[in-house]
Amino acid sequence: MKKLLILAAGVLTLASCGSHGDPADYVDPFIGTDAHGHTFPGATTPFGFVQLSPDTDTEGWDWCSGYHASDSSLIGFSHTHLSGTGGADLGDILFMPAIGPVRFEPGTKAEPDSGYRSRFNHKSEKASAGYYSVYLDDPRVKVELTATPHAGIHRYTYEHSDNQHLMLDLRHGIQDNVREAAFRQVDDQTIEGWRRSNGWAADHTVFFRAEFSAPIREIRARIDGRDTTVTEGMGKEVVLALSPEEHTKNWEVKVGLSAVDIEGARRNLAAETSGKSFDTLAAEARDQWNRELGRITVSGGTDEDRRIFYTALYHSFIAPVLFTDTDGRYRGADGEIHPTDSTEGANYSIFSTWDTFRALHPLLTLVQPEVNAQIARSMLRYYRQTGRLPVWDLHMNENNCMIGYHSVPIIADAFFKGELSAEEGDEALKAMVHSAMQREHGGIGHYRQLGYLPADKENNSVSKALEYAYDDWCIARMAQALGNDSLYRVFIRRAQSYKNQFDPADGFFKGRLSTGAFRTPFDPTEISILGQGDFTEGNAWHYRFFVPQDVTTHISMLGGDSAYIAAIDAMFEAPTTTNDHSPDVSGLIGQYAHGNEPSHQVAYLYSFAGAPWRTQERVDEIKRTMYTTARDGLCGNEDCGQMSAWYVLSAMDFYPVTPGSGVYVLGTPTFERVEIAPTTASGRPFIIEAEGLSSDGKNIYIRSAEWNGEPYTKSYITQSMLDEGGKLVLHMGSEPTKDFGTDPADRPVVQIPSEDALTAEQMLAEAVFEPYIEDTLRVFGHSMTLFPKCAAPQPRKIVYTLDGSEPTSASPIVPVGGITLTGDAELKLRAIAMERSANRRSDSQVKSYRFYKSALKDAAVTLEQAPSAPYMNGGAAALVDNAMGGDSYVRPEWIGFNGIDAAGTIDLGTVRSLRHVGFNADNEPRSWIVLPRGAVFEFSTDGTHYGHPVRIDGSDSLTAGSGAHYFGASIPGGVQARYIRFRIENGPLPEGHIGQGNPAWMFLDEVMAY
Repeated sequence: MKKLLILAAGVLTLASCGSHGDPADYVDPFIGTDAHGHTFPGATTPFGFVQLSPDTDTEGWDWCSGYHASDSSLIGFSHTHLSGTGGADLGDILFMPAIGPVRFEPGTKAEPDSGYRSRFNHKSEKASAGYYSVYLDDPRVKVELTATPHAGIHRYTYEHSDNQHLMLDLRHGIQDNVREAAFRQVDDQTIEGWRRSNGWAADHTVFFRAEFSAPIREIRARIDGRDTTVTEGMGKEVVLALSPEEHTKNWEVKVGLSAVDIEGARRNLAAETSGKSFDTLAAEARDQWNRELGRITVSGGTDEDRRIFYTALYHSFIAPVLFTDTDGRYRGADGEIHPTDSTEGANYSIFSTWDTFRALHPLLTLVQPEVNAQIARSMLRYYRQTGRLPVWDLHMNENNCMIGYHSVPIIADAFFKGELSAEEGDEALKAMVHSAMQREHGGIGHYRQLGYLPADKENNSVSKALEYAYDDWCIARMAQALGNDSLYRVFIRRAQSYKNQFDPADGFFKGRLSTGAFRTPFDPTEISILGQGDFTEGNAWHYRFFVPQDVTTHISMLGGDSAYIAAIDAMFEAPTTTNDHSPDVSGLIGQYAHGNEPSHQVAYLYSFAGAPWRTQERVDEIKRTMYTTARDGLCGNEDCGQMSAWYVLSAMDFYPVTPGSGVYVLGTPTFERVEIAPTTASGRPFIIEAEGLSSDGKNIYIRSAEWNGEPYTKSYITQSMLDEGGKLVLHMGSEPTKDFGTDPADRPVVQIPSEDALTAEQMLAEAVFEPYIEDTLRVFGHSMTLFPKCAAPQPRKIVYTLDGSEPTSASPIVPVGGITLTGDAELKLRAIAMERSANRRSDSQVKSYRFYKSALKDAAVTLEQAPSAPYMNGGAAALVDNAMGGDSYVRPEWIGFNGIDAAGTIDLGTVRSLRHVGFNADNEPRSWIVLPRGAVFEFSTDGTHYGHPVRIDGSDSLTAGSGAHYFGASIPGGVQARYIRFRIENGPLPEGHIGQGNPAWMFLDEVMAY
């Protein structure tokens, strides 16, 4: 079993921190628990399944980990937590000590006395590697927590015996929904059970076994609202009050967890805690942390530098988590129980791949190669069980959060660094290709057909296309390494698809429509979020430099070295204002956003253009301003170790701009000496010494260097240097030098081979773009004539239909005089190439337009309640301006109503004959925007007497597609009216939504009648 639990194997001798103490002495788990860091302060072990930590709240974005430093009361202590994510879940199996009358409800932050929640003072909190304690003011109990990989250990020291008890709340979770929970008293000192929930993880079950140091006298329970005294029970809402047989000053609980079954929880608890005291287990947890943190030894720097560094390394070793029981079993992504193969090692979970492929996994390949190899093998198991590599795995649940197929670079990097065998490489390549060919996933079908992602077909199109291109480069390299030339050709072409999103007019990557045109208007500061807009949690500035697979070519595309350097400078020096706001976009220096991942490599790109001193300046600035020892010492989400891994690597003085390339760009060191322990018994350590590094922080520039005693002039190091071990000596100074790393031969180069290089024109030559209409008016009066066009390098004909059917080669060709509309119509267009291509489809995809006839242009609208901030936009007038917002609710044509109906009156100015009425609404359930429940329209000639009611039913938002939806109905017999009174009905978020019951947003952008 020791082969499976690699964390328990003492493979390395503890390295000291010079004369400054053990690495664990510098760990401060409170860093990142304030602002938007989203970390937790509780007890855990390196990559452990259990994270035993206090929960202060379970709702709100800044409580994704269950804890935020702004709170002064807490609910209790649960056993599973996410580290720094932007999504919330877990918080399983909560305990909370209490005295006095039993209160089964937790109470609120506003009124802690209304439940078992307790006030606390942050000054009483203590946290270190593997340990947490706090004094609870209300029950007057000191709480101490520690952990093993599969167990949480609690010690409660009561000051008073007034009906002391311990709450065990199986309802509790962090923004999830309990499906079912159960418990059973095994004997007077043991309880076991399970909790099943759905949330960010669609189907998540945790089994537990709790062993108490003192006998339990009584179990009072509230099960689905019914109070009882029982020894076992099951329900949706289960909460217990456990009373000891007699007053005990110290009541300890050992809680074993398993994702497999109760027997697994029992075995885990016995294997890791049997016969051991709280103090012994706390010491073992600290020893584990010292052993793992000691893989990197630093000397010099300030005490604050060391606290930031080792806390960052600590955060880098929290996720992914061990998802294998001590008996070798694990629950797979297929829901089945599997044994692990001792040759593959343990199974791991929690893969936030969009974040962690950039720096966390490259760091793990250096200092935790055995763990990283098992993570890569876990991803391959995931593929075997589900048919696709994981995107964002949460306890073996794919939540498909974020974009790309970034398991690919993680596995490829592990393969190139020798962590996987050739046989595993063959399977990995098959898994990569399969995942990259999923036409229905993330717009990949469009990407494959056109060579880019059309912005009108797929949200976040630019971010996805750029990241797919990098992932495809990794696949191409894997194919080349394994001798598969045909796959190499396919994917090295796809790796250059980023060029098809590039607009040479201003040097930005932009949303490109299915018509071939770039989307307008364009604002590089406009933020878009996951699921909306052209970028993912960022803007065009943040993605302007994401071409890690072809940096040198990108420099040429931007005009060469000087222009490239100026472009990066412009990013850092631009105003920090952004169009719209996302809390993910934080840690701003100009338009550089260190608080989120897309910008993380940018500061190191100067070196590719021959300006390493600019890299040194920017990296120094980021380290100094974006990382501190305060609770708000992280400028953005920790994101499962990525934010911290950036600091660890940068403090050591190198960073992997292109994971999978084996190239690390030098920055500027934080410490006088860094030693990375060898990962094999016969290996040598890798050492960086920075001579002349000053305590005042001024000597940030590398003036010259030696590698193993020989002059070294390059501004980068390689994987082979790290593997072989040796000493890199840097001579630091206070002034930049133009002599080090500036010669083209001394710069890092990552470039697609010239013999395989293609231009955008070559890649798009055979693309069949969709036809388009330049007139953006979608609502018209008496009639409208349309003139479709097609942008294409090859001759095309345009066919169309007006009844919603799919146009074919047999459909009518657009006449020279255009297409005239006299009523509502669903126009569909298709371009067909006059010459067929052997490589691509010879017809375009269908372009659809919906046109509406309306008599309401510039009518006067009065609303009972104004639209809800911040989505007021054009106000009431936006409902009748004949301008429609399309499928993106962030466009200014949409107005939003939060938890209220949209009700009001429209004055046409004169009596008109009307036969039809309708409206447009948006649907984005992931953003808590749902379709109306329905609507009622009434009509009047005098504004007093209304009649002829027309009821329009809504649709199920969870089954309807995202984007704009039209709801309309005929007015029976027609009506004469000047005034239209309407009520479009909002309601709570529907059952089945993660926020069910909460107020919903309703977005409208046009009311129509004719």
